[in-house]
Amino acid sequence: MILPISLIVLGLIMPSIVTVHDFGIIPLIHKAILAGDSGHLLMASARLVLLNTLRALPHYLGVFLLAEFLMQKANGARRWLVLLGCLALIPLVYITIELIYDIRYDFGGPALMALLGITVLHQLFNYRPGLFNKTIILILILAAVQCLDVVPAITPYGFGRGEISLSIKDAAAFLDAEAILFLLGMTFFITCGFSALALGQLLMYYNKELILVEQARRQEEALHTARLQALNSRAAVEIQGLVHDLKTPLTSIQGLSGVIQLKNKNGKISEYAHRIEQCVDQMSEMIGEILHEHKQRYIPPASLIKYTLSHLSSHPKIGAVKVSIEDGLPHLLVNRIRLTRALVNFIDNALEAISTPQGKVEIQVKRAGSQVAIIIRDNGPGIAPGDLNRIWDVSFSTKNSLGLGLPFARGVIVDHGGKVFYNSRPNEGCSVRILLPGGDEYAQQTTNSSSR
Repeated sequence: MILPISLIVLGLIMPSIVTVHDFGIIPLIHKAILAGDSGHLLMASARLVLLNTLRALPHYLGVFLLAEFLMQKANGARRWLVLLGCLALIPLVYITIELIYDIRYDFGGPALMALLGITVLHQLFNYRPGLFNKTIILILILAAVQCLDVVPAITPYGFGRGEISLSIKDAAAFLDAEAILFLLGMTFFITCGFSALALGQLLMYYNKELILVEQARRQEEALHTARLQALNSRAAVEIQGLVHDLKTPLTSIQGLSGVIQLKNKNGKISEYAHRIEQCVDQMSEMIGEILHEHKQRYIPPASLIKYTLSHLSSHPKIGAVKVSIEDGLPHLLVNRIRLTRALVNFIDNALEAISTPQGKVEIQVKRAGSQVAIIIRDNGPGIAPGDLNRIWDVSFSTKNSLGLGLPFARGVIVDHGGKVFYNSRPNEGCSVRILLPGGDEYAQQTTNSSSR
């Protein structure tokens, strides 16, 4: 809204900025008459067309920017009323300029044709070009209609009634150069007019191509995402089926280990059987957490970090990991298997980011109000600013992978009632801050109720 109004105001002061004297039009007319040279007259005509185009451009552009802005908020017939109301500002500008500067600023044929041409183009194209392209088209239209100001044959129809225009036509009649002015004026009118139309059409087709390309890109992304989701869903179903099938042999192992403890009198063998039974119980708990995503239990944060790092013990860079855990942290209510997989994703990304011998990954666990903060920080190259907003998108990856790790990890954190924040600066590394709700009191209640 500020730009259109500013341009209209600029149009009001243009006659004081761009003057006839600056363009030397009157001396050229005198020189043409004295020398009997129509070439000087043609130069004066060209300068007049340029002068009028520059003077008219700001307020015409401002009015149509204002019309576009207001028409976006109007519907149906009200859009036409808004357009006509804005167009009415053009003659008001002409009248105001005449009153301020006491010069004849004729609102005649060229002004009406400019309004008509721009209105037609405005309705013909079903898109709105950018400001630069709109300005170029408007310059061509204004230049086309201003060329008619110097054509003597159409003066009776309201063209070229200004003082300078009439002086040029009188000089053309004196030099017998009216035919030349007619030919050049009409030639440039047709050239500039068709150039404006061709440029508008070209921009329209270009815009349509951009829309089609963008639609194709979005469809391809949606199809790729659907394929990944289908693949992920199928893999999850197969894994759940496989894990469920593991329960049968585990039950047998647990039963047989109990029989061994009862029948065998050898203390060492009974101890081994008891260990087997404990391992089976742990595996049964893990299977339960895998099969039932919402199955959760309270564990200390230190145990969670230790269990997570055990899954990365074979990583070649695991020695670069430094862990700092604050004392007295509240327990976390979690699905240990799923949360571990999420943390493994974050830590694995951090380890992959470091490459130099000085590379390091710091894991800090501390209290954050009523929550527990897990901070994973590396000193790798960081993430490009353009990629930082896309790291949570499914299928986005900078490592030629499927791009499922970080979206999965974030989803797990959110499912646990937590939040995750990713910060990065180029050449300064990345930092992941995970906030999880803690609750010692709930853990204590659970322990008490289970002991009754």
